[in-house]
Amino acid sequence: MSTSPQTPQAPVVTDFRISFIWVESIFNVVTGAAKPKAGFDFLLSEQPYSLEFDPALRSPGSTALDVPWQGRSKQFFWKFYLGGGGLEQTSAVQAWSHFVPLKSKLPFSARNKNFKTISLEAFFYRHALALLITCRFCGQMPLQDAAQLAYTVKQGSGKFEIQQNGVPSPSPLDIESLAKNILNHMRESVLGKAAQPGERREVFTVFTVVSADSFVPFQVGGAVHRALHTVTEWPPDPVTSKLLSESDIAIPIKRATADGSILVGRQRARAVWFPGLFSMKNKLKPSLGCYHRNQCFSAMQVESLSAFVRGTMDIIHIGTPFYKLQSPHKASAMDAKERLEEFHLADSQTQNTYRTSSARVQIEQNDLKRLNDLRRIINPACQDLAPVPKAAGGSPPAAPTTPAAPTPPKP
Repeated sequence: MSTSPQTPQAPVVTDFRISFIWVESIFNVVTGAAKPKAGFDFLLSEQPYSLEFDPALRSPGSTALDVPWQGRSKQFFWKFYLGGGGLEQTSAVQAWSHFVPLKSKLPFSARNKNFKTISLEAFFYRHALALLITCRFCGQMPLQDAAQLAYTVKQGSGKFEIQQNGVPSPSPLDIESLAKNILNHMRESVLGKAAQPGERREVFTVFTVVSADSFVPFQVGGAVHRALHTVTEWPPDPVTSKLLSESDIAIPIKRATADGSILVGRQRARAVWFPGLFSMKNKLKPSLGCYHRNQCFSAMQVESLSAFVRGTMDIIHIGTPFYKLQSPHKASAMDAKERLEEFHLADSQTQNTYRTSSARVQIEQNDLKRLNDLRRIINPACQDLAPVPKAAGGSPPAAPTTPAAPTPPKP
């Protein structure tokens, strides 16, 4: 990528998305220490799950639950994560072994005058609750201002007007307070009011410029670099904070992607900058909005699978050997391990999942040690998964040509 000292001004953004993803453990359901309330028996085992999954898939709207692709038979993350076949043919057995969550409607709505829409989505895994909040801006705004708007939301000064069951909240809420209220509702729905919050890591964020008025490449030290730094590093001093090198932040993308493109990856954040796509006058469909959706689902799935691995390893570390775990728990642990292995090895050894270097890097940045610990317990002869080294010169190796590559993005 160019490092020319003549850095162009950043473009005017006409559409961007900022998504926030939380995953909270309800691991007591897996161990049997807690029993779900009526309506959530599908969390317990494959058979009750199939009784909810099949009608949700075959007859959308016939039950209170839905599949996560919301009737979109060509949603590419789930399509390739489940092996590349038609989503309408997915079996409950396959969905259970792949930890496909079921989605439920929420009694909440949120508004903020700066965003066109704010979506609130709740997903239920056998071991965790997942919440995805996406704010979409449509209009005209310089990139620096768009990054600052996302920053105010993440840091809590951007507030939301909330309604629950049609009743307005007494005062606006920041994003973390809104998430806490929704996760409390989800947890109480599953386990009752006495249930205590489970493990929950810092929020994971995904920022994508979907449309802008001109092609402006990423350049080291430039305005685009500063904006993407703001929405991935979330520094206390975004204007003066030291910018990280390109080799420290870039995740491999497809070689054919336009020069000046970058997928930024930090431990708890992603940012997508593909000017060859967002500046096109005749936009391709599917769009970068669909690619943003893929990145969100990918991050949510890795977060949830990693939470199962961590929960299992916590039990093992306090004295229960793996072989003494209940059979359904052992089977699920092996499934979670295999799904994470597929994500990590997809670049080179398997095509049985959604292939994105972002998922591999997410595992390496957050949970690789725990995953390797579990793999050695299950198979002492296995070799550890190792971080993929960067190419010579400090740049990350290019991602392979796969259905998940970002040119064009998938729905």
